[in-house]
Amino acid sequence: MTGAKFFSRKSALSKSLTAASIGAPGAAIPEAVKPAIAAATDGSVTGLAGGLSIIVKGELLGGIGIGSGSPDQDLDVARAALNAVSAELFNN
Repeated sequence: MTGAKFFSRKSALSKSLTAASIGAPGAAIPEAVKPAIAAATDGSVTGLAGGLSIIVKGELLGGIGIGSGSPDQDLDVARAALNAVSAELFNN
């Protein structure tokens, strides 16, 4: 997003990559392994809230990642984005 903070952009990308990689919200990563996974992937995989998978008809298409707000805010915006993407996919 234009004007977004650098680290928010980086965390949003990591959230989307994580959700796309595991086929589940990034926050689903077990608490005990979150720091190790983040360290092992140089921050590319994260357990932060705000990352959701895009799954249509059982097929994993990608991920959405939102950053810059609180965990609850990021998740709310990610859900809204996922709803918008889903609506667009099913209307075309």
